[in-house]
Amino acid sequence: NHTVLLRQYFPKGSYDFRSIDQAGLDEVAHEMNTRPRQTLGWATPAERLDHLIAT
Repeated sequence: NHTVLLRQYFPKGSYDFRSIDQAGLDEVAHEMNTRPRQTLGWATPAERLDHLIAT
């Protein structure tokens, strides 16, 4: 599942991963982790975790 999402940021065969710095990877990770997911009822992973911790 994450591979499909990563391909939106880094298309297969068109990206040299050696040119990506840590800040770029952190930005992509943040965007992926704050993206609503259908499997979570369109909540973000952080929202779902907060809900589970609160209950």
